[in-house]
Amino acid sequence: MKSTVLVIVNPKAGTLRNKSRLLDDVLSLFAKETSQFSQLHFKMTQYPGHATELARFASEEGYGLCLSMGGDGTMNEIAIGLLNSETPLGIIPIGSGNGLARHLGVSMNPRKAFSQLLAGKTISVDSGEINGHPFFLAAGIGFEGVVAHEFSKQKIRGFSQYIQSAARAFFSYKPIQVDWEIAGQKRTSNIFTMTFANGSQYGNNAKIAAGSSICDGKLNQALLFPFPIWRGLKIFLQLMQGKLNSNRHYQIHPFERMTLTSNEPFVGHVDGEPIQFGSDLEVKIKPRSLLIRVPENTTHL
Repeated sequence: MKSTVLVIVNPKAGTLRNKSRLLDDVLSLFAKETSQFSQLHFKMTQYPGHATELARFASEEGYGLCLSMGGDGTMNEIAIGLLNSETPLGIIPIGSGNGLARHLGVSMNPRKAFSQLLAGKTISVDSGEINGHPFFLAAGIGFEGVVAHEFSKQKIRGFSQYIQSAARAFFSYKPIQVDWEIAGQKRTSNIFTMTFANGSQYGNNAKIAAGSSICDGKLNQALLFPFPIWRGLKIFLQLMQGKLNSNRHYQIHPFERMTLTSNEPFVGHVDGEPIQFGSDLEVKIKPRSLLIRVPENTTHL
């Protein structure tokens, strides 16, 4: 089965309307491309968690490549099924943010991305875990968790809808107090948002942890402390430009394991998908736990 590619398609992901035409184009490209693979199969997800089941089957059967055709949530489910296996993940981005694909240098054109991955290379990358939930790009608590929950209620997905969700949450949001410990060092602070970053961004090139590597055996704690409301636009622009390091309300710290507590349950997200945590968290790195397919010319990882 090493010569077989499985494409797992989330039919509800993203804003692409004609997915059937895309699948036809992928089949046509596969027939024309010269690669190590000789067979291509498609599977559609039917319910939450189905992508994990399909990916786990692919890894158990020894498929040569498992492609995620969806957004970061679909990617997360598939990657969970491929953890610590010999079947690499590849991403054909059709979601609203596509953060991990962007970090890896994968084209945002799904057809070009497919060709890139067939001709690409396989690398070993880190993953993160927060209270037992694996993540591969970023997880977080605070404002970003509230926005993830708000965004999940939208019937239409896309960058503009995400910005609208963030704007609605911004004016009513109140910072939270968090106690955390890294390598024996304890700290208590009010925070606006806290990201546990494996990659550099949330998605749409919003770089919360510019320069982060998914291959260095560490996560990054990216912190935004409370700031005057009138500074919000500047911070947003710095986020989109990858220049938050220059803002005095921002800090970033590498870590391998962190524990956190709060008086209230944490509202958070895992790779952009909303999740309600308890009031105690453990976040840790899982070094070199996932094989992933990237374009041949990708250098910054």
